[in-house]
Amino acid sequence: MLCCYQAIRTLISHAADTTGLDPARISFTPTRDAIRGRISDPGCFPPPDLDELLAELTFEITLPRNLVPPRPHRRYKRETKRAGGRYKTRTPGEPARLIPLNMIKYWQLPTPT
Repeated sequence: MLCCYQAIRTLISHAADTTGLDPARISFTPTRDAIRGRISDPGCFPPPDLDELLAELTFEITLPRNLVPPRPHRRYKRETKRAGGRYKTRTPGEPARLIPLNMIKYWQLPTPT
């Protein structure tokens, strides 16, 4: 199965180089389905017209309907934000705070006499 995955990824990389697209824009699932549709007899490998088959697959998997949008469901370009959270972010070189935030005090209960 890993060999099939690597073969599909190699085809995606080749198609991206040929068309000048970003390989991340070519979807894995339509590529897998296009290859499945071309395999008629699993015993006849390699196919007789390999260059023609490669050109057809490259064309099919780079059709606009098969491409992943540049940023799906986003209106704006993604920006790197400062990590937020519950705790204050230390600046480089600032020592760690070693004083506990909470102090626990124990009182001795009176002993019954």
